[in-house]
Amino acid sequence: ADVAIAAQLGLPVGGRVILLERLRFADDEPLAYEVVHLPHSRFPDLPAMDLANSSLYELLESRYGVRPVYAEESVEAVLMSAQEAQLFGLAPGAPALLTRRVTYDESNTVVEAAMTLYRGDRYRMVLARRR
Repeated sequence: ADVAIAAQLGLPVGGRVILLERLRFADDEPLAYEVVHLPHSRFPDLPAMDLANSSLYELLESRYGVRPVYAEESVEAVLMSAQEAQLFGLAPGAPALLTRRVTYDESNTVVEAAMTLYRGDRYRMVLARRR
């Protein structure tokens, strides 16, 4: 774990983490690029599991008894780098929404630190608020 990921996951710098990178599709079109870091000590055999056809959260709950229940997430508008735009088949500088999330379980222990880049021309966020 680098300094930022270690701080988010509550690990020492250099601590072992699992890195999951996924390109998510909708109607055969890339919609989101996701990078997730998880503490290796909590989920040591997770990399050997089939994540292409399984929900990460369902695996965490069924295999490890870890139930994600709370997350803190930020959203910002960004322009894609050349490398990011290539993933989506878009031109560099294409608009995107970038989210950063830290997720906690029922005992308020960090489960994951995630970053997701959503293409701005195919994604809309809807927020509901109640007073």
